[in-house]
Amino acid sequence: LAHIDTVVFDKTGTLTTGLTRLETLWSAKHPEGWQANSQALKTLDQDTLDLIAMVGAAATASAHPVSRALCELAQTCAPQGVHAVSDRVSQVREVPGLGLVAQVKGNGEERPLELRMGSLAHVQAGQGASGLPEAAKAATVQVALDGHWVMSLSFGEQLRPDALQALERLRDMGLGLRLLSGDRTEQVQRMAKALGLSPEQALGHCTPADKLRHLQALQAQGHRLLMVGDGFNDMPVLAGADVSMAFAKAVALAQAHADVVTLGEQLLAVPRLIDLSRQTMVVIRGSLWWAVAYNLMSIPLAVMGGLPPALAGLGMAASSLWVVVRALPLNKASTKHRFVQDT
Repeated sequence: LAHIDTVVFDKTGTLTTGLTRLETLWSAKHPEGWQANSQALKTLDQDTLDLIAMVGAAATASAHPVSRALCELAQTCAPQGVHAVSDRVSQVREVPGLGLVAQVKGNGEERPLELRMGSLAHVQAGQGASGLPEAAKAATVQVALDGHWVMSLSFGEQLRPDALQALERLRDMGLGLRLLSGDRTEQVQRMAKALGLSPEQALGHCTPADKLRHLQALQAQGHRLLMVGDGFNDMPVLAGADVSMAFAKAVALAQAHADVVTLGEQLLAVPRLIDLSRQTMVVIRGSLWWAVAYNLMSIPLAVMGGLPPALAGLGMAASSLWVVVRALPLNKASTKHRFVQDT
């Protein structure tokens, strides 16, 4: 960890607090886009509310931040609908980096309908993009039912309070920064600009395999990488990085593949961890040099009989005590940043 030169971040749920609010909804009844607000959610027509309930029921099978946002939306505007439709949704399958596929029992249908929700590419793979409004193509989530587009949802997300401070501190430490995300390239580039990253440092529309290939390309160039992620899709890169880190609210499998799991949600823990590792290595190297110097002086004296046994024993005890004393300040290692209060 003390020797890494580049920190790679996931975006949603890592640099951001996740998808927190619905901004715009498109459907057959709202082709121009329906602008959401806290008072208007329950004023949507019943067909749209039924679709949201269906999507929310399927999303409960996934721990992805987008799925959590869909669950919260469904519970907010159609809680009874989610309960009513849950027994109709089955065989939910997550396609890493793309979205979900599920089977939905239709009203009066002889066969179940296929529900696809996720990225535009995921919906297009099921031939479900016909009729999709042009403006809706940039939405966060696309929904198709039995090969036909039915709804698009655009969510807003917020940077973590300490994101800018954490990245600035990492730059001051001489570290390179990268952002890899499965979200749309335009959305990732907007986030990169807000964080002070160049377009080359931020890549969007990445599948888990794409993230791993980019990571391996950086390693092939001689870079030593710290990967910071929190989701199911980050498992390959967390396992493939030189050092990996996840947060307390990361999915269990991401935590299992990470070398370090923090107890809080502070991004400032990343530069603090690197600071501490570098200070630890300084102490270790100093202690090794002390041990070499001590033995170069003491062993010849002992061989020539110039070091009495009692003095030799005292010297060994004093040497061990000195190493411990040098390490004690690491317990209260000072950092150049201030942590913000977890909420």
